[in-house]
Amino acid sequence: MYQINIEAVTSLKDLNIQYLDELNKQIPELERRLSSTDINDRIADKPFLLLLAFVEGDIAGYKLGYEIDEKSFYSWVGGVAQDFRKIGVAETLLVAQENWVKEKGYQILQVKTQNRYNGMLSMLIKHQYQILNVNNESQDYSEYKMLLAKKVA
Repeated sequence: MYQINIEAVTSLKDLNIQYLDELNKQIPELERRLSSTDINDRIADKPFLLLLAFVEGDIAGYKLGYEIDEKSFYSWVGGVAQDFRKIGVAETLLVAQENWVKEKGYQILQVKTQNRYNGMLSMLIKHQYQILNVNNESQDYSEYKMLLAKKVA
């Protein structure tokens, strides 16, 4: 069994963009690489949480989210490097994020995904996330985007 450790970052001064840059290169599902500007533009003016997952000391994955309003938190982006998949990293990040969101007093945790990410969708359903909305503008079912949410309070 691998040792998975989670590090939480909630301050921009502690935000290590280098880890995110390194990880984003190892996550093929992230079609567009996020720059430090993209990240700062999205989270700079609101409470956020960056969770970094380390497996045996190596950076393995992350989950980044931010406050929508005083009751809702949005899990914006994240992923697990290919070398660290199928060992529980994504689920460990999900549970850590849920726990933090609940501790901070939020009531709802939202996330978006697409049909083509079967593993992510299955994990969310397993953890009682419910589909709120489906954007079916594409002719390709795999491209359908879904908004899911879970009550954490």
